Amino acid sequence: MEQNIDLTFILAGAGLAFGLVPLGWLMFKANINAAAFGAAIKKLVEASNLDRAIKLCSAAPTVPLAKGTRAVLEAYRDGSRDSVALKESFETAAGAGGLGKAIGRFSWMSYLGLVLSLAAGGALFYYGFVPSAERVGVCVAAFVIGIIGIFKNSGVRGQAERSRDDTIEFLLERALME
Repeated sequence: MEQNIDLTFILAGAGLAFGLVPLGWLMFKANINAAAFGAAIKKLVEASNLDRAIKLCSAAPTVPLAKGTRAVLEAYRDGSRDSVALKESFETAAGAGGLGKAIGRFSWMSYLGLVLSLAAGGALFYYGFVPSAERVGVCVAAFVIGIIGIFKNSGVRGQAERSRDDTIEFLLERALME
């Protein structure tokens, strides 16, 4: 009986650990206010401060959106005016596999944390435990962390893709005006 209790806590604890790692990375390393970042980049480009816009991107070296935007700005500065080429430079700079891979590289951990939390909850009932507040609390915490990680990953990825497309569109419109 005591061994099964440990199994529940081990599964839920592993679920928490696997859920917190990607959530922490997304919250503190990969997250950026894409709207404010894009507005600052546009303002600098409109003021003909392309080099300052590139420097702004360099200020956030761990953020895939900033790395990709920097590559787009550098390609634009070097004379590229093709939307496909600009998008390709963004994807190449964002990391191996592109933006989705760079942001989603930890998403499997969120899913694993979710599965482990469900397994811990299932172990409670499979072995006939009367769920105590501690057991249920750890299982629910692991489940919630996994769900938050999955949604945060999707949100950051979508925000970055919209910002990428807006930046490229803005640069191409600006090129037409020149």
